This record gives sequence, C-alpha cells and structure tokens, in this order.
Amino acid sequence: METVVFTRGERVERGNNIQYYAYQARNGTVFFVKIDSLFKGDIYVTFEGNKVRADESWTGEIRSRAVHGDELYFRTKDYENRGEEMIYKASFHPSSGIKIDFVRDMEKDEEGFDSMMLLREKNGVESVSQAWSDESIVVDVDKKELMEYLLIGVHKKKLIYVKNSRNATTSAEAISPNVTVITVGGSFSGDYMDDSSPLIYLLADWINLIVVNTNTMEVRSFGTSVNGEKGSFFNISGVHEGKICVLGEEEDANYLYTAKIPVK
Repeated sequence: METVVFTRGERVERGNNIQYYAYQARNGTVFFVKIDSLFKGDIYVTFEGNKVRADESWTGEIRSRAVHGDELYFRTKDYENRGEEMIYKASFHPSSGIKIDFVRDMEKDEEGFDSMMLLREKNGVESVSQAWSDESIVVDVDKKELMEYLLIGVHKKKLIYVKNSRNATTSAEAISPNVTVITVGGSFSGDYMDDSSPLIYLLADWINLIVVNTNTMEVRSFGTSVNGEKGSFFNISGVHEGKICVLGEEEDANYLYTAKIPVK
C-alpha cells in the first residue's frame, strides 16, 4: 500500500469531554468548531496567528455542521423552546471577523442528519436535501437494502452511503440512479466530498486514506504517516489548492495536517 506523507500544521486546543472539528471552506478558510459535553458550541478561525471567535448569536445547541462554498452551515436545537431546530451559516471576513446569519427554521416534517442533510418522508417515500438547497433527492432503493449502511452525504446529486466490513475489500457501487454505496474494509472514521470534484475521500481505522472516483467507481487505498509514524486522524477538513487537510491527534494535542492529494 502506498503511503501519503502528512505535514503537521496548526496546533488545536484539546480538553476533556470536548470535541473539536475543522471544516475547510472552498476559499481555504478553516472553521474550527468546539462542542462541549452539553453541546455548547464555539466557532472560530485562526487569522494571522490570532483566534477570531464568532459571537454566539445563534439559539440552541449545535448539532450538525458542514461547509458549502465559502460558508459553514450548522443546525441547532433549542431545548428551552420545545426542541425547535434552526439553520445558520457562518462566513469569515478578514476586516470584520465571523458573521453569523440565520438561514431558516427547520420544518416540522424535516429530520436533521449529519453533514447538514435533511430527510423528509411522504407517503412512504424518503427524500434528502441539503441545508443550502431546496432540491431533494429521492431514496430510490428499498430501505431493507440500506439497513447496514450509513448515509454520509450528497455528492453530485447522488446519495452516498457507507458500510463498515472488516473482512471485505473496500469497494464502491452505484446501486440505483440516486444511490451509491461504499463498503469500507475496516472502520469508517471520516469523509469529505465536494461537487467540484468526482473524488470522495474517506478515513478508515483513523490511519488509512481511501479515495473513490465516482465517475469510474475506482477505489484506491493509502497508508498515512507523520514524521515517520502512522497518522491518527478523525476528521477530513477539506481539499484546497491540491492539498488535503485533516484533523488528528498526538499524545500532547490535536493538530491540523496537510498532504498533497494522491489522486487527481
């Protein structure tokens, strides 16, 4: 197996019972999201060596996040107001900081998923949309066929599902016009996809990088290393100017790491 060599970058704070995520926008901005055990959120970027934090102008707990274009979208749930859910977006402006905009309230018939996906069911038919789009995609596969799969994203108007299978060979297949399934030979631990590229990136077992070409369904797997040691990554932040950015951990702290993308 070929190895992708990552370079350690920015140190990211770490704490007990706190989860950290990093999301790289298309313009290269990296939004950091810190979620504590009570789902209280903190959003910031690092600019010219300084942390620029967003004013907490949203309502409720941060439950889901994803980048689209140059913005970070996130969904909140307000348990003090009957569990109402809302969608916001954050954008970074060097001259004025992080701007938070309210997008809309969630509809009563919408169910929020990870990566800012929204699920609706009507007359037994499920459809999935994204927070930044009114377009929905029908799940055109029987639910029983997808029982072992996890919906992880929407890519080029296709629903992407993944399944862990320790004894299987990693593979990808379009099983219907609207659904592509990926079987990971290991434990799936992160992903990144953007409509500007046919490539989907996944992490397996926190140490291996998988690249799926959705045009050809070709799958390539790579080992990872940092300073001669195996990497330990839990979040693919993004791809920008030919480099993939991931968030990982070492004994003393979390770090951002970058590497040249191994597949074009």
